[in-house]
Amino acid sequence: MRTPPEVAIRRLAISRFVSVTGSMAAYTALIDLIFERTGGSSLYLSLSIVLTIGAVGLFEPLGGVVADRFDRKRTLIWSDLAGAVLFVVLVFIEAPPLLLAVALLTAIAETPFRAGSVAAIPELVDDERLIAKANGWMGVGSNLGITLGPAIGGLLVGWIDAGPVFALNAATFIVSSGLVWSIDAPFGGAGSGASRASTLRDAGTGGGDGGLTAGFAFIRRDRVVGVVTVSWMVLLLGMGLGIVADRPVADVFDVGSVGFGLMLGIWGLGSVVGSWAASRMTAASEPPMLVAGFVVAGLAGIGIGVSPVFGLVLVGNFVWGLGDALTVVAEQGIIQRRTPDAIRGRVVAANEGLAHLALVAGFLASGPVIAAFGAQRTYAVGGVTALAAGAVAATVLPAARARLERSSFSNDNGRNGRGH
Repeated sequence: MRTPPEVAIRRLAISRFVSVTGSMAAYTALIDLIFERTGGSSLYLSLSIVLTIGAVGLFEPLGGVVADRFDRKRTLIWSDLAGAVLFVVLVFIEAPPLLLAVALLTAIAETPFRAGSVAAIPELVDDERLIAKANGWMGVGSNLGITLGPAIGGLLVGWIDAGPVFALNAATFIVSSGLVWSIDAPFGGAGSGASRASTLRDAGTGGGDGGLTAGFAFIRRDRVVGVVTVSWMVLLLGMGLGIVADRPVADVFDVGSVGFGLMLGIWGLGSVVGSWAASRMTAASEPPMLVAGFVVAGLAGIGIGVSPVFGLVLVGNFVWGLGDALTVVAEQGIIQRRTPDAIRGRVVAANEGLAHLALVAGFLASGPVIAAFGAQRTYAVGGVTALAAGAVAATVLPAARARLERSSFSNDNGRNGRGH
């Protein structure tokens, strides 16, 4: 008996919450362990970020290929199980270079789940009216994990050391895979139906699979998806600046590590509230809410950049998190509706991969920007980039809303995904 759509999405959202919470706790433990074993080496800390967060941008397209070429439900399960095995391996490694090598493998192992879970949403709900609700729930699960995971990881590292935290994270992957296994519903992927060749042809692959580049080709071919992707990259570039500036901003107001932790926690709370609010979007409201989210985030960033008191900085972080969550849910809905199932995993992966590379570029640019403008003003620079992202996205509002009837479910005989 098929799992009801809302039950299926609820389980998948819980799966993301469990997995992301464990992963963020483990990431905190990894950073602490690398710091301790290398005597606080900034080189190793930088490599840790590049080989985990940066690796997602580089290897996400490969995860998208796996999510499209194989049954997505099995792909999500095996991705979780591979992550579990690798984190168990991390428990027994001591040398920092080997720690980083396995950490890189864990990041790669997670990419099929990231792409596949987003790509599976339209198949699981089988009703375009539930897409935004599903994306909102998924956002709540992920953002709760992002908010709670580092705090849990920090507490556990001080109590039981890093190794047991890695083992606990492996257990969260197993729980996540079990939740996915319990969902009796089509996830899409390789077995999507007889119209696959036609759908691929309409997606611009000539009827062939398209390989690693299919997602990028679709983004380049579909004007709306292409512009939405570019706008998201602009936003993430500014967010990268703000993320690095967080800790120095806390010092500007003389609130130290406690204030820094409050900033992160408040941002996470805003993103959870924003995801919940975004679950009420519709196909018609997604495009304007995408632009609104950029504007909200941009104004929040500028507000933080000129705030005279730390309390307003916290308010700004909450609002930024809320605006960011609105853009995530709206962007995912737009892409899911416009993309055929046969390449949806690769389009999602290409979009997220490019976004992560923009985030890394923000990390790299943060040093010179902070040196030039100061930590607090750097947040204002990030806010301006968010407003620029909104201006870019606004250029395709009419096109995004003009053809909402073109739903992107796997049984549409290739009607979707054509460039406009």
